[in-house]
Amino acid sequence: MTMKKKILLLMGIFSFGISYAQVGINTQNPQGIFHIDTKSNTSGSSNISDDILVDSNGNLGIGTLTPKAKVDVNGSLSITNSGEADKYILTSDNIGIGTWKENSVTKVNRMSICKASGTFLTMNTTILPCQAPFTFTNNELGLTATPDGKIQIVPGLYLVIVDFDFTGVNEYGQIMAMRSSTNDYFMSNIYWGKLVGQSVSLLVTSTEEIWMTAVAKKYVVETDPAKVISFFDIPPFYNVGYNIEIRIIQIQ
Repeated sequence: MTMKKKILLLMGIFSFGISYAQVGINTQNPQGIFHIDTKSNTSGSSNISDDILVDSNGNLGIGTLTPKAKVDVNGSLSITNSGEADKYILTSDNIGIGTWKENSVTKVNRMSICKASGTFLTMNTTILPCQAPFTFTNNELGLTATPDGKIQIVPGLYLVIVDFDFTGVNEYGQIMAMRSSTNDYFMSNIYWGKLVGQSVSLLVTSTEEIWMTAVAKKYVVETDPAKVISFFDIPPFYNVGYNIEIRIIQIQ
């Protein structure tokens, strides 16, 4: 083999190495191992928003020619897997698999306010459920009211605040807030005249319902009928209305 052929062979091998060192698509001047310029308009560091580049470290850059991580995106990012929703955050497990989950921080201090007005045909010393349906004036928690006066609560820790009053009577009464998970009360209060701002914390571990019950009591300060002084109306009451307002605030 002559010296001229040897030189040509070496030049061919060298050129082959160069040609395969960098691959460019829509660009004659690739700036990485693999460079795509979709609009074929990159000039130096200008017009790179449409570029995709893999550098010598194996880093992938989208919209950047100098990726600083394995995937470096300069621009908006969309990740969809049918689990995404408004205000959800992307979380990972112990092996780095990402999933969309509701942000627990955004749930804190959200509040729902609901009201109900109903009528008891006869109200006496027997406790009765308040079955008038609730309507929401504010429902940041996305709660649901049933037609029979119950509220469906999803898991979380809540502060429940209750106002209650019989209309048209000056009562000595008791209200109890019930829950379906135990079929028992989680709040009970005896009040005079009107109940305002009774509060209790409520931990819900699985979706359940809460509702209110009420009873009128007899209040007597003297057993001698000649000396009886009654500061409040004595039941039974007939066709007595009631008003309820419940404020539910998520605290965890």
